[in-house]
Amino acid sequence: MKSELLLVLALSLCVSSKPLSKSRTYNKLLLISFDGFRWDYDQDANTPNLDKLVKEGVKAKYINPPAITMTSPSHFTTITGKARLSAYLLAYV
Repeated sequence: MKSELLLVLALSLCVSSKPLSKSRTYNKLLLISFDGFRWDYDQDANTPNLDKLVKEGVKAKYINPPAITMTSPSHFTTITGKARLSAYLLAYV
């Protein structure tokens, strides 16, 4: 009797539950990083495609990199928000 009641309860839960939505949307982020570029280097050349990306997106101006000559630690700090030393990231990865 107890097992039959559990079976009925389990089946009723399965029937009454809604399926997961398959139309879930995800936000996407494209990070374009130029190694060794200052924020204003693109002003010296004709760059229509980059100008379009900036117009439709975001451009970081006046940024102070945490590791001027090291790309990987700078990317780590940009993505996580943690300082290089807090994650024991002292050099290239």
